[in-house]
Amino acid sequence: MLKRQFGKGWANPIRHLVKDWQFHRGFVEGITIRAADFLDHAAELFQAAPICHVRLLDPETQLSAIAASPWLDRISSLDLRHTVADWGTMADLIYSPSVIQLKELNLRGTGMCNTQGMRMLADSEFLRNLRTLDLSQYGHPQWEGGGATERAGSQGIHALDGSPHLNSLRNLKLGGYGRAGSSMIVALSESSLLGQLQSLDISHNQSFIYHQENHHLDIVLDHLLRSPQVQNLRHLALVRIHAGSSANAFVESPYLRNLQSLAIVGTWLDTHGQQTITRVLGESPNLNNLVSLSLAGCTINDSAYRDLFASDQFHNLKELNLSETHISNESLAELADSSLMENLRSLKLQGSDGGYQKSSLTGEGLRAFVKKKTARHLEVLDLGNQPIGEEL
Repeated sequence: MLKRQFGKGWANPIRHLVKDWQFHRGFVEGITIRAADFLDHAAELFQAAPICHVRLLDPETQLSAIAASPWLDRISSLDLRHTVADWGTMADLIYSPSVIQLKELNLRGTGMCNTQGMRMLADSEFLRNLRTLDLSQYGHPQWEGGGATERAGSQGIHALDGSPHLNSLRNLKLGGYGRAGSSMIVALSESSLLGQLQSLDISHNQSFIYHQENHHLDIVLDHLLRSPQVQNLRHLALVRIHAGSSANAFVESPYLRNLQSLAIVGTWLDTHGQQTITRVLGESPNLNNLVSLSLAGCTINDSAYRDLFASDQFHNLKELNLSETHISNESLAELADSSLMENLRSLKLQGSDGGYQKSSLTGEGLRAFVKKKTARHLEVLDLGNQPIGEEL
């Protein structure tokens, strides 16, 4: 509210130089800016605000100059997503001593999202303080050397795993590799790199390998969930990924006990799959520490919801996202009467807006829910575009 009312005034010293800005603790700490403008006005920017998070727009022809900038070592978070540049140009930045202060690096959709790029990152001694790395390959940018999805695979993971410089890495995003993702997941499951991670996003990857010789479908996600190396994970994102029989691993793997946030989003499940995933999640003694659970966009029927809401395992759950899950009035009423509501503080029930599933909720069902005593504990109730009708 305060940001909406006073934000432009607070950011006034830099507004004319940047495309966007973000506040933290009352100060502008994050900016989105054209790379050329950053080079021209860096002194003015850093004098006006304690900037430490920078997203650069159109940096392709400026990367060498950025790498040599005396202001680069002021930045702890650098976002270069979808930058179209060859490996040689990216190397100027990756191997610059000025990146030694970086704790976060976003290279989503760039020429680094492949085996060669991962090897370059692994070889840079100046990335030793890096804690968060985004190498997700969404979209199809063109750069010299070909597409990332053609080159990504287990060798890239082996390079990251063997790096003596990435020991501080705790958060890794490897989404969007499609078919190449299966070999990456296998390699990650067997790596010591996985053991040091606290947050992992492997969304939009093929999570199975079909062995034609014996018609066997190998669900590689199962290997990851059962790996002892996942025991330090706090956050796991599995958006649009084939879970298959891996659902049972949530019950059977003792290495998921530290998991605090789980996102299984946009996964189509047949009737058996719906019953399996909700029953397994509800029964798993390994998910007692979950604080956040998202099943947004999953196909879930009333019977499957009943299994989930009857669970007494979610003592610590504070955030639940059931947006676009085809939840009905009856299931919502069961949620309101369940023990799951006792500690819940955030509930998302957004309807479909051209997304995964259309909602079965009606205004009557929503009004009945918000009038329940258990709903009063909620601090966030996100109904999106759901029509609720008359005033409460």
